[in-house]
Amino acid sequence: MSTTFPARLEKISLTLLALITLAVILLFIALGQYAHPSADDFCMAEGVRREGLWPHLWHHYQEWSGRYSGNAFYAIYPLLSGGLIYGYKFIALLLLLSLFTAAAFFLSRLFLTRMNGWPVVITALLFTAVYVLGLRSPASSLYWMAGSLSYLTANILLLLMAGLMLQLTDRQHEGKGLALPLAASLLVVLLAVGANETGMLMTAAAVTAMLLARLRKGWRAAWPWLVLFAIAAACSAIVYFAPGNTVRESTFRYGHDLVRAIKGSLGMGAWTMPGWVQNPVFLLATMLTPFMAALLARSGMRQFQPRKQHLALFALATLLLPILLEFPAWWAIGGWPPVRTVDAIYFVFLCTWLFTVGAFSLYFMPNSWRENGSARPWTAGIFLAGVALFALAIYTNGKFQHAIMDWQQTAPVFNNYIQQRYALIEDANQRGKRRLIVPAFEGERPRTVYFNDIMPLSHDWRNICYARYFDLDLIKRKRSQNKPQKSKVRPPSPAWTQAPPEEEP
Repeated sequence: MSTTFPARLEKISLTLLALITLAVILLFIALGQYAHPSADDFCMAEGVRREGLWPHLWHHYQEWSGRYSGNAFYAIYPLLSGGLIYGYKFIALLLLLSLFTAAAFFLSRLFLTRMNGWPVVITALLFTAVYVLGLRSPASSLYWMAGSLSYLTANILLLLMAGLMLQLTDRQHEGKGLALPLAASLLVVLLAVGANETGMLMTAAAVTAMLLARLRKGWRAAWPWLVLFAIAAACSAIVYFAPGNTVRESTFRYGHDLVRAIKGSLGMGAWTMPGWVQNPVFLLATMLTPFMAALLARSGMRQFQPRKQHLALFALATLLLPILLEFPAWWAIGGWPPVRTVDAIYFVFLCTWLFTVGAFSLYFMPNSWRENGSARPWTAGIFLAGVALFALAIYTNGKFQHAIMDWQQTAPVFNNYIQQRYALIEDANQRGKRRLIVPAFEGERPRTVYFNDIMPLSHDWRNICYARYFDLDLIKRKRSQNKPQKSKVRPPSPAWTQAPPEEEP
């Protein structure tokens, strides 16, 4: 057997993995052209138009939420993208490309290798695809602006912050200038803390951990981290003490019940984590992680020698963080958090899980395998088999099947319906008609991009914001003659596709 055969097999495996993951990402990007604003999107856009950008953001801070940067992203994007409706189709493209870029940047700083290197690019594609296919609700976490620009943006900022913190640490060790990475880190911390509460907690925890670690080396080594800690603490206070938080939390009957919050967080963690781990796409990505870790270590200049206590700490953080991050939502609302919050916690779990698996792999991996990769036919064969199984897991994944069906059938039909509604609204405005009743959608709603729509009741808050945005006095839709249809695709139904358990009042 030729000595080059394992290397060729590894190259084939990597090429297939790149094509598979790229196809997944492109599919979800393509679906973005069928996404449309809904619910809160019209409320924010109409408020900005009526009050002005900064007055409305201040009003939002006072009356609803302390997420200063998340609200700002949400309010500013339509102003920069050519309008709320036109700019909506680019949200998935911008966010998925940003997530891929942030993952590649973090990996390049972690392994001290080129950001555009083949190992970094493929691993970042793998991470992005696994994240998207693990979302409980792509509609609210990726395609709905109110969710994605607050939550997915925070995830992207967390990856950028981790990469910048590694860069800052390396420059300290090398005795190089700190001004640029410190300034970039300060900006990212400022934005990440204000995006949402999950981002705030993770950012503050990461900065605090680095500060404590650097304090062991003296104040000279710790001063940049003291600056970052001060900014993170000040920004966290701005978010936490926002008057709007009190207003919003007062609407939840079971909020601020400590026993209920603890029980809910523990129960939710016991339900969500097994569901995430049982997902075949997640399991196969875990299996591929040692191969990718070896490939990255071989291409990079950083020498990894994790200690046993580090491995134990990584594993403990992976298991505890989902429960700890679920507690604030349970404390605030006293019930199951929105799916976009669950998806934000899933992102943290995915990052820590893959990082821990990679660290364990490099710790127990023989030096010969780390240096030569899949140099033996049997290891190269296992890698190729893992990639093939990963492709099969993607093909049978419920989210992927729904996305395919939506792209081919349901999303274009629903898009035509919404475009016809916009035409009716434009015609009503031209004729000076201030009240409008639009037809109901009688078809099959796309699961991937559909989120929320106006109701048959004109006084519903969604209808009020919708009418104000389009300069109408009243708008409502007719009642559907048929029960809204769901996708005929029926994926397997283990925990990661089931609805959450019913919350007892």
